[in-house]
Order: sequence, then structure tokens, then C-alpha cells
Amino acid sequence: MTTARPQGLALAETLVGLALGLGVMLWAWQAWAGLRWTLQSLRAATAWEQNVRPLAALWQQLSDQAGSGALQTAWGQDARLSAYLTPITGTDGAGTQGDSFTLSQERAGFPADCQGNQLTGPVALRNQFKLSSKQELTCKDTQRSASLFQALAERVEDLQVLYVQRSGTLADPRWQWRSASQVTDWSRVQGAEVCLRLASPLKIFQGSDTLTGCQGETVARDGRYRKVWRGFWRFPHATP
Repeated sequence: MTTARPQGLALAETLVGLALGLGVMLWAWQAWAGLRWTLQSLRAATAWEQNVRPLAALWQQLSDQAGSGALQTAWGQDARLSAYLTPITGTDGAGTQGDSFTLSQERAGFPADCQGNQLTGPVALRNQFKLSSKQELTCKDTQRSASLFQALAERVEDLQVLYVQRSGTLADPRWQWRSASQVTDWSRVQGAEVCLRLASPLKIFQGSDTLTGCQGETVARDGRYRKVWRGFWRFPHATP
């Protein structure tokens, strides 16, 4: 007598199928999570670049003009330059707080301030940059009494500035890096390095590694895209 084979899958075959199915689902989930993290990181990096590039362009433009004088002419008199303006001055932040600095120039040479306003006013134009309590990099022309600080970039966690002061003689010049409190003669500052630490507004991943900040401090990662940016500018109109 022939015995009929039971129809359907055995328990072992069912369990193998379930395991394979779960493995495929897990792989798909990991692939989706990796793609999502990559897209979020790309968006954060793009936003970071969009924050930094306009600042770098603005500071380059203002540094080129800082300390420049206006040509003054009068009937029957020789042409002469206006009084010399110190290209840059600054203040150290208290403790670990951010620094602030001011770039000065003649309004006649380049009338637009750091906010893009081209208004008549005092002869000198002094653009001050500092961090707000909301982690915004702000600026304003301090020569105008009605001017208010305006945000140029968001999520700026730190702003630090170092200055290159020239000493010695023309025949034997020397340069030293100094903080604002160490500068002894602002008219001899030939250049400055600005350091910014910026972060994304939202958390995009979880990480346990660290980052070295502008002051050499260790910054624990908290899931935000965070980078340190440095830029150096020379002041062509500084006292030689």
C-alpha cells in the first residue's frame, strides 16, 4: 500500500523562511537608515557651507577696505588723504565666551556696511561683529546710533580671533600672534585669523567621538553636524 506524503512545509522549513525574511527586512531597514543619514548629513554640510561662504566673502571685502582713507581735495590746496583709521580692533570674550572685533574704514571708499546698507552718515564706518545670546553671529555699524545688530549666521557656537601684530623696525620686522588683550598697538596689526564653530540646528545621528574647538577645547558630539572653520585676512592699508 502506498502512503500519501503530507502536503505543506515542515516546521524547520518554515522557521528558515521566517529567518531569511527577517534578514532581508533588517538589511532593507539598515540600508534605508544609512541612506537617510547620508541625506541628512549632506543637507547639514550644505547648510554649513551656505553659512560660512557669505561670511568669508564679506570679511575678505571689508578687510581689503579696512584702514583705507578717502582722498580730500580743496581749491588752492594739495590733495591729501583723510585721517588714518585703525583697520581692526577687538575684545576678548569673558572666560570661554566668544570674542568680538570691529573693522573700520572710510565710508566714502565703500559706503555699504556689513548689513549691506548704503546710507549717508558719519565719515567713518565701523562694522562690529559678535555673538548674540541666541548663538547668532551678528553685526552692525556702530557709528550709526539707530543701527541694530542683525544676524548673519545661525548656530554659531564660538567666535575666536587672533591678531598678527608687527614689531621691530622696517629693517628688522617681527610678527607675533596675539589675542585682543595682548595687542599693544592696534595700528600695527597686519592681519587677523577668525575661527568659528558652527553646528546644525537638528540632530542627525548619534556619535560618541569628539571635536577640537577653536580654543583647543574638546567638544562632545551630540548628534549635530558640527565643524570648525578658520579664515585669515591681511590688511593692506595697515601701518607698515
